Amino acid sequence: MTDNEGKSWISKRWLHKDQRYAYASRYEPMFPFQIHAKSFGFIMKADDGTIMTWIQYLQWIPDLRKFTDKVKSIGFINKHSRQNMKIFKTKSLKKNLLRQLNK
Repeated sequence: MTDNEGKSWISKRWLHKDQRYAYASRYEPMFPFQIHAKSFGFIMKADDGTIMTWIQYLQWIPDLRKFTDKVKSIGFINKHSRQNMKIFKTKSLKKNLLRQLNK
């Protein structure tokens, strides 16, 4: 993935549709995280679509100026998570539409 500042990293995601959960893990480079950055998503069907709830388990590198304020850090992660989920949703919708058109 690449953010709007041009910084890139490798992040892997596994979707387990039958069990209705997803798992994601960040790989190199780990910055700004110290040891790990892992997320678990739980998928529930709703009347108007699908609800996915993410639990993120992150450990920042100590004393990073940008991430010393816990509230700002949570806001930063939530903002970027929402942006990423929109990207994934758009790609998923396009893939499903193409699949339906090719039937």
